[in-house]
Amino acid sequence: MTATQGSFCTRCGASVAPGAYFCPRCGTSIPVPGDAGATVATGSGGPPDTERHALLDALRQATLGAYEVLAEVGHGGMATVYLAHDLALDRKVAIKVLEPALLLMGEGMAERFKREARTAAALSHPHIIPIYAVKEGEHVLYFVMKYVQGRPLDSVIRDVGPLTDPHGAGNCRPGGRRARLRPSPWRHPP
Repeated sequence: MTATQGSFCTRCGASVAPGAYFCPRCGTSIPVPGDAGATVATGSGGPPDTERHALLDALRQATLGAYEVLAEVGHGGMATVYLAHDLALDRKVAIKVLEPALLLMGEGMAERFKREARTAAALSHPHIIPIYAVKEGEHVLYFVMKYVQGRPLDSVIRDVGPLTDPHGAGNCRPGGRRARLRPSPWRHPP
């Protein structure tokens, strides 16, 4: 589902083209008509193989000497996550890379991605993955975070059903809107 006519971003007021899923200025998600709390990602299957190889090559070039990229962990509508080895600290890390098509949309998407990293880095909680660094290379924007080994969250949800928190908030996101669950590169501890 996409918007059938142009609209305006509720956060910054920028004009948003028909069919856009994110604001081109600030990167805010654009609601899908007919589903008040839902947004649509840029794709559920991830980028085609040639784009995935190009992204991996760009990441390896950008992280040369600092991280050894080992394998893809998962991908979503906004980013792909890779398992890597931090050469200086001799530890496994996860590297989340903004999809190149979103990077080309303009500074809004890059800022949204950086804001996600800053927000997570400002928080300290056992259930929030620590962010170690935000970096840019030629044609690649990524952040490095703690690697948590475990099962993909979508497989846990498939096996045990929807997850709710003990405080009754369910699977809500800030602002009271229900989160739309989709396949996730994030891992749930075993």
